Amino acid sequence: GVVSWACQDTGVLSASPLLHRSADGSEGYLAGQELHVSVEILERVNGAQLSYVPSDPVFVELRLYGTVVRKRLQNHKNGTLSAVMTLPDEAGVYRLEVNHQPSGYTPVILSEEIAVSPLPSHLRPRSLLSTCAYWTSAVSLAVLLGAVAIFDNKPAVKQE
Repeated sequence: GVVSWACQDTGVLSASPLLHRSADGSEGYLAGQELHVSVEILERVNGAQLSYVPSDPVFVELRLYGTVVRKRLQNHKNGTLSAVMTLPDEAGVYRLEVNHQPSGYTPVILSEEIAVSPLPSHLRPRSLLSTCAYWTSAVSLAVLLGAVAIFDNKPAVKQE
């Protein structure tokens, strides 16, 4: 009971570092991409490391200023917890955190920073309304130049 917990023989949780990767396996992360996060948490019981089955939910959070994306980690019964989350549309350096403090156990606090880049211009979603000003000016200029070419029919002046 209390003596084995105080001697850190029971109730001690240990965790592997946070593992994260993009859904497509590419290097780096882009805004709006899916992020796979996993962590392995083990519990020490009578000196032996066993897989931890949490009674309370374990969450992973992605933070940047006021933006917080929170996702519950799913338990795979072998001590591995994982989640798939979508990165926000805002680029920046985010803090990826797991802060699990179950009662009667040592807390698990993991934190890591990840850089999220903006989408390249050829991958950004475009709407017709956002390109309306460009197309309006391009068509207007083409019509104007065409009208000048057609209606500018001054007779050629011959010099003798």
